[in-house]
Amino acid sequence: MIMSREDFNYSSILVTYIMTKTLISVPPITTAFQISKMMEQGEIGAIIVKENNAPIGIVTDRDFAI
Repeated sequence: MIMSREDFNYSSILVTYIMTKTLISVPPITTAFQISKMMEQGEIGAIIVKENNAPIGIVTDRDFAI
């Protein structure tokens, strides 16, 4: 049986079980167009922005929503 989001009890689930473990990152010089294409082609919802191998921000698909 497949459970819907409404049926799922999120109050007892640890984030480690639902998080994405494969992280996609880009340098801060990446353009918004490049990131939007990466998201579209890879069905990616969030991309970490890193500088000197440290995260400095995140861009999500909601940042492109109008």
